[in-house]
Amino acid sequence: MVENNWRIKYPDQINAMTSSEFATLVDLHSGVAKATFLFFDNKGMQYVPVPGTTGSASSPMEPGSDSEPVEIQIQNRKTLLTDSAQFHLEYACRTHKNGCFYYGHSFRDEEPDDRHLAQFSHAEAEILGTLENVKHLVENYLKYLTEFIWKKSESNLKNIPGIYDRINHLLKSTSTFRSLSFSEACKILKGYDNVLKECEKGGFRLTPKGERILLEKLGDFIWIEHWDKMTVPFYQANENGIAFNADLLFGIGEVVGAGQRHVNAEDLKNSLDEHGLPVDDYKWYFEMKQYYPLQTSGFGMGVERYLMWLLGLENIRSVEVFSRNRFQKGEI
Repeated sequence: MVENNWRIKYPDQINAMTSSEFATLVDLHSGVAKATFLFFDNKGMQYVPVPGTTGSASSPMEPGSDSEPVEIQIQNRKTLLTDSAQFHLEYACRTHKNGCFYYGHSFRDEEPDDRHLAQFSHAEAEILGTLENVKHLVENYLKYLTEFIWKKSESNLKNIPGIYDRINHLLKSTSTFRSLSFSEACKILKGYDNVLKECEKGGFRLTPKGERILLEKLGDFIWIEHWDKMTVPFYQANENGIAFNADLLFGIGEVVGAGQRHVNAEDLKNSLDEHGLPVDDYKWYFEMKQYYPLQTSGFGMGVERYLMWLLGLENIRSVEVFSRNRFQKGEI
């Protein structure tokens, strides 16, 4: 059984490789990867071999965000580690009209805590269509993924407290997940302290406490959508100041982020200007929208956050197979 024991997990990392906990984690991560490829392949979507480096990072999400790209040097030249496959998937959708997906690592320059990892497994997809289309895709993916893992690993997971209730709640649901606008969520949170974070250029985001309260009141699998445009990444489409985006809350809080992209270069330019980002930093992305406009939407799911929900764990570091942080040296 996997437990919340991340503090003592790797002092004896050589012997840890023979533990049942290590074997279970590898089995679960392998199951998520296999299910992801099978699900998207069944939909005729193409896997894109996204490179580990990029010149156009999708973070920070908004001015003042604590999520930054990781800067490295290769042959004495500065570059960035890929923080999301989204831009590459949008690019590939210009030729693969059934959509594209990626499964691999994303890198963020942030210190690990109970909700965040400096390196994490990321399942991402981009399709032709709108936010509503991609929300539907996410819901089908989560059900497929959970059913696949349960069939594959039930014998190893059946004694985990609450797991039957969590899985049945998801798999036996015949309706779509509940959706709330951000303004509706704020009304539910009215009167609570420290549930919203004010962003640098206006608008608010939910804090982890705010997410927890919504989940306590409403239950798992809630889409919180249509945030203020200045609180989401520059690449999300918007209208009348409201973004076409949605975060799916379950387990620890936000596990999936989804959004509808700008179709054309003019809208993208306006958004870059509003976020204070130079067009030159995203020249290729701007020209792609200019010469090949296309309506796409996509999502990204943090695999470790999903596994936290599945296993009923409270700290994301408990589901890492290999521990990683910004200051790592001399470890596996």
